[in-house]
Amino acid sequence: MSDVDAHRHRYRSPIAAIVGLAEAALLRDDLDEDLAKQLRAIRGLAQEALDADERREERRRRSRPPSSPDDVR
Repeated sequence: MSDVDAHRHRYRSPIAAIVGLAEAALLRDDLDEDLAKQLRAIRGLAQEALDADERREERRRRSRPPSSPDDVR
């Protein structure tokens, strides 16, 4: 398994990985305030993209007709 595949599995997507990595970096006590500000902005933008992707995926699932009786919920 490549590093990319491992991260995709762990974080669900590259966008989720960016959110997680930014959050982990922000836990450090020795961050320069400018870097922390940039990391918060990156995390916020990535979180917005992740939320939009999840909403889009949910709409796609709802609009797709079930392919078998097991798919009906």
